Amino acid sequence: MLIKYYFKILTILTIFFVIAGCSNHLTYDELISVLPSTRSNSKFSRPTMKYDISLPKELKLVEEDNYNDTLWFEIYVDSTIAYEKGSNTISIMRFLSEEKTTKAAWKKLMSKRMMIENFKIHSEGKTNFLNYPSYYEHASCTISKQNTESISFLVQGKTSDFYLISVQTITEGDYPTNIKKLLSGVRTFNILK
Repeated sequence: MLIKYYFKILTILTIFFVIAGCSNHLTYDELISVLPSTRSNSKFSRPTMKYDISLPKELKLVEEDNYNDTLWFEIYVDSTIAYEKGSNTISIMRFLSEEKTTKAAWKKLMSKRMMIENFKIHSEGKTNFLNYPSYYEHASCTISKQNTESISFLVQGKTSDFYLISVQTITEGDYPTNIKKLLSGVRTFNILK
């Protein structure tokens, strides 16, 4: 009888650990592999920000002309999803920094980060995912009671120019498909001469 009791507990614990381990969270390496085609994407050329990019057609530039002498910022939002319901977004920030490397610029930028609810870094480091050597961070947090996941890339442009490119999506629904579609667009990021 005691053996049956322990067997039941062991079975329940095994089921719990299998279910807990089967979340829809994917690693950075899983997310950047097997990306969708960018053939039907729309090209955006932004001379003021000195970049161009090819993004899925549902992404629209909604925040632009946020510039000063050392910081420029733009955001693209998925027009098929209400923003307050957790729309897919890509933000691009260009800024000037005295730092000499992407890692040093990343550390300085992140030292000023505001803390967000349930913020967790899954992985970070150097990557060759973009056409330029970059520093990346794969993270998740809760925003407006929704679980979100983001991947950010920091790229060094000319001398003191740096670009922070971030994708963000909610983890419900078509999470892996949505973030992979955003990543396929980000991969086309090109710094203009």
